Amino acid sequence: MLFKQKLRFIIPIYIVLSIIIFLMFFADRFRITYKYNYDNDTYILEKVYGEKEKIEVVDKYKNKIVDEIGIRAFYRKDKLKEVTFENASNVKKIDKLAFAYCDNLSKIDLSYVEEIDRNAFEWTNLKEVNLDNIKFIGASAFLDTPIEEIHLGDNLKSIGSMAFTHTKFEEITIPSNCKYIYEDAFYMSSIKTINIYNINNLDDESIDYIYSLEDVEINMINRTNIINQNKIAHAMGEIDGYTYTNSREAFLYNYEKGARYFEVDFDYLDNHLICCHDYSKWKTFVDDDITYTYENFKKTPITNNGYHTIDIDDLALILNEYDDVYIITDTKYNDEETVKKQFEEIYEKCKDNIDRIIPQIYTKKMYSYILDIYDFPSMIFTLYFLKDWDPRDISSFMNNHSIPIVTMWDYLCTKDCCEIFKEKNITICAHTVNNVNKANELFEFGCDIIYTDNLINI
Repeated sequence: MLFKQKLRFIIPIYIVLSIIIFLMFFADRFRITYKYNYDNDTYILEKVYGEKEKIEVVDKYKNKIVDEIGIRAFYRKDKLKEVTFENASNVKKIDKLAFAYCDNLSKIDLSYVEEIDRNAFEWTNLKEVNLDNIKFIGASAFLDTPIEEIHLGDNLKSIGSMAFTHTKFEEITIPSNCKYIYEDAFYMSSIKTINIYNINNLDDESIDYIYSLEDVEINMINRTNIINQNKIAHAMGEIDGYTYTNSREAFLYNYEKGARYFEVDFDYLDNHLICCHDYSKWKTFVDDDITYTYENFKKTPITNNGYHTIDIDDLALILNEYDDVYIITDTKYNDEETVKKQFEEIYEKCKDNIDRIIPQIYTKKMYSYILDIYDFPSMIFTLYFLKDWDPRDISSFMNNHSIPIVTMWDYLCTKDCCEIFKEKNITICAHTVNNVNKANELFEFGCDIIYTDNLINI
């Protein structure tokens, strides 16, 4: 009897001591647990124990992909500053409260995530958020998070209530596929400008909410095809059998023939933006002993006929003098630094007539580079830079970014290809076409416009 009484006293003490020992030696040790997801045959990162400033999420666990961050997985990790992924493209979902109250978390790659559940990043310290592949943003997903810059990808379908409450970014662009923006999505945020690519795709309640926001500018992005002729003079058009001159005489000659839309080549020479295809083309027009310098480019007449070359300053004068002329740019480069340098100069020199400049972009990334300089009223996606491209992928990108015109090599402009772009109401151009029969064939396929050297008035 006495033993049983002692045992009744000893057992609770033993349990308490065991708990204390466990907490002392195991609870604070860093470890991560995973849970098997039977539906997807993958693993969910279930829970992080202990504290670290930087944590890497593994690519696989037990040879299965880790594609989800579970409910409260990183909840209240006060020391956490950065989360990296061994393979960021695997992680598709962030569950509710997964990173909530990680108030020092400032860096995580979310560019492949498709779904962010409610309160997932509440009260974190993220400043820049790139959601390239996001489909669903849950309620209060970024509540009280000081985001200053955000990018939403083309696949976005919905933004939940209070998703961006108390955020600090002032401008956001809503892609054309978005269907729902729930009430109070931007409640008490710093938002000043909302750009919308396709407001007609939003449901009525979302539209009502957007227009109910006080002191917020709503911009409808709807670029159109402003080319109302079916021919563009390529490199200012042919003159006296010469092509690619980009010369003032070629412009005047083809303007008299009726051309109003001129494609112009651009290049940098001695830090001057000139209208020239490249060094090799220019050399075919001048004597061999003349070096390729800006001074020589400007003062040396080209071809035996003595045509005059032009630069961006001369082009600006042409736009001032001829108010019915439009310029399609062929700037050749697609790296961010050069593209921005070119279009900053084009904007500054042609500012008074900038809406009669139609940029050609060569890659998807180039679109954002140009948009940083100016939101041109029309734009062309020219495909000659791309080795392999899918018309459905390109047309979808163009539709989502309100790019109304596509240009391709004439031999790629097939009937089937034209039908795909026509499904998205995209204007189709082909280059460079100097044969009447070929031009007529392309028009029959569905091509709308050709770039040509010599068919301007035919």
